[in-house]
Amino acid sequence: MSPQIQLKMHDSKATIIPNRGGLLTSLIVDGREVLFLPPDFSSRDSSWPGGGVPICFPFAGRVWNSGVLYQYRLGDQIYHMPLHGFAYACEWQKVKQTDAQVHLSLAHSEASLRLFPFEFECQLTFTLGATGIDIGLLIFNHSNHEMPVALGWHPYFKINQAATTQVGVPSAQYHVVTPNGAAGKIGDTNEFGQGPWAIETPMMQSLIFTDLQKGFATLSLSDIKENIQISFGPKDVFNHVVVWSNNLAEFYCVEPWMSLPDAVNIASGCQWLKPGKSLQTLMSIQIKKP
Repeated sequence: MSPQIQLKMHDSKATIIPNRGGLLTSLIVDGREVLFLPPDFSSRDSSWPGGGVPICFPFAGRVWNSGVLYQYRLGDQIYHMPLHGFAYACEWQKVKQTDAQVHLSLAHSEASLRLFPFEFECQLTFTLGATGIDIGLLIFNHSNHEMPVALGWHPYFKINQAATTQVGVPSAQYHVVTPNGAAGKIGDTNEFGQGPWAIETPMMQSLIFTDLQKGFATLSLSDIKENIQISFGPKDVFNHVVVWSNNLAEFYCVEPWMSLPDAVNIASGCQWLKPGKSLQTLMSIQIKKP
């Protein structure tokens, strides 16, 4: 069993596994588990966890090079990049911990340089509160070249299939997701009627919202009369929310992304950090009573 970090604040609890990509595996608020974790989850594995709150760094989604999936080009060099990057498969180091907060870090390695030829450092902070958790990620570029970053978070929320669950995103436009995972045609969210929208609607099970008007999204769960609010920022950095599920009996994902898929080649939010510069980001998951 990989070492776990337990945070506690009043009746709220959180569990993080640094060796498993700095993965937040559990968030309990008012005695209720907020996150989904698959029954076959392994804390020793390094594959995509399929639950909790994985971090998608340096790129969320897929990349292509001349149509070849999981490859991207920088100058004359071609690099491989797994789906959602590699940070979720790395061992993060614990820097400091208190009862309700923990700081983790991840730095470049020989293995990461083969996938992403930049010297970087990521500082990850989990801060537990009475109604939820804040997750801060500070990214430094220690290399001598501009470094592309298109971060994303991929939280899996536990839901009850028998209940009514609705998703709300303050967005003017959406992209359909093509069969190979790219951003497809653009549509107007007015086509869906006034939100929030039932997650059982087929399009709500694989869609990219864009042109966000505010930096948050919500899940409304009728069985427990709660709203999960997912806030993220800074606003000028995160302008996409992906909603997805392939198993509505167990989970629904609401994912803040900086960029559309294929971030290096699409000018839709990828940040090119200059040498010596950093990027501070935040995602917050809070439980609110309607």
